[in-house]
Amino acid sequence: MLRLTESQLAQVPICELLLNSCRMSRLAGHLQIAWAYLVEAKALNVNHFEVAMEEARFLFEKGNQTQAISILSNLLEERFGAKTKQLQSVIEQQKKQTDINHTQLREALKSEPKEEKDNFVKVQLLLADYSLKAGACSFSDLYYKYHALPLIADPSEDLYYRVAIFLDNYLYSKHQVGVLLF
Repeated sequence: MLRLTESQLAQVPICELLLNSCRMSRLAGHLQIAWAYLVEAKALNVNHFEVAMEEARFLFEKGNQTQAISILSNLLEERFGAKTKQLQSVIEQQKKQTDINHTQLREALKSEPKEEKDNFVKVQLLLADYSLKAGACSFSDLYYKYHALPLIADPSEDLYYRVAIFLDNYLYSKHQVGVLLF
């Protein structure tokens, strides 16, 4: 019945429903069914951001970590190129231990749409999480990224929670390395 509606207006909600079905199937462990829903959502050629995010989650759960990380990296490069450069600039300033102009960052944040900032943070956090789990990087590699994300994003409880969890794990890993050395 949903296929009968060829209207562009109907395709976005249909895509959202397919992605929700994909997500539920993936979480239930039914990867073949999840893939079918994902293919249907991709075929609609709308809502590219959410489709790419769900495809990365699916591929990572399926065990194809490299492709999932690649999709997220491409999404960052294509959709958030300027924001990624801004994050890299903040990270470089932190590494050099120079003062960061917080007022200038806050002014730049005000002009950006909230949804775009939130989506950027989602991709960054998912990419960092998958890179860590896949062994593509270490806690030390991600330290500055997690430290810089709150500076270029809107404050949110979820972001601060994830940063706190990361920092806790980072300190734990540093402690474990210290214990192993003695």
